Amino acid sequence: MDIEQYILNLSEMTSKEELVGYFTEQSTALGAGAVGGYPLIYGETREDSGWQPYVTTFPKKIRDFYREFAAMDDPFMEAALVKGSPVQYSRVRDQMRWNDVQIRFFNMLEEVGLRDGVGTPVCPKPGVVAYFVIAFPDVRPEMSWPELRKIYLYFNEFFIRYWKLSESDRVRVSMRERQILVGIMKGKSKAEISETLGLSAHTIDTYTRRCFEKLKVKNRTEAAVKAFGLGLAYSDSRIDEG
Repeated sequence: MDIEQYILNLSEMTSKEELVGYFTEQSTALGAGAVGGYPLIYGETREDSGWQPYVTTFPKKIRDFYREFAAMDDPFMEAALVKGSPVQYSRVRDQMRWNDVQIRFFNMLEEVGLRDGVGTPVCPKPGVVAYFVIAFPDVRPEMSWPELRKIYLYFNEFFIRYWKLSESDRVRVSMRERQILVGIMKGKSKAEISETLGLSAHTIDTYTRRCFEKLKVKNRTEAAVKAFGLGLAYSDSRIDEG
């Protein structure tokens, strides 16, 4: 794969459908048996029907099992997230402790002819993190850093463009909700936000609850991280005072 040409071609894509089609087509140049990209969930559970991969070519039974049982308990994904860079499955497999569900999942992968792979976090901007994986039909020799880096760029450049094309799907918040989120992101307490904006504590609670619902989060920390990643932060003079 010519990475420079790949990036150029991605930049010319004008729809997510076209982008995903090109991305999966190019996976063959990397020897992939399957590829997938998944959101890291903020405050949601694996049962949430709204959770969907950004892209996947894994067989349906693999996707369904992963979503129901393994998505929130995947040691391979955890290893990649902890390292913060691409990890080759065959290199770390024997270093991990697997439970019965995890063993079953990876046995299922082998049954469909997927025996090795590389997983990596992808972060196109602060607060936005996804997990991507490429699976190979055969166990590969230990991959060099340039090889792993090439796979990372393949994922990262796709996701940057995917994120750009998804702008129309972003969370929409009102001006008042945005002000509440700015206060949360600045670490201000409910009382401080209430005093700054001249609103009652009850009203602040109401707006905060609406923000949590729109962002699909459960607490202030998750709200701050996701709001920042979605570009909802901006300078408001009343919030900045003090």
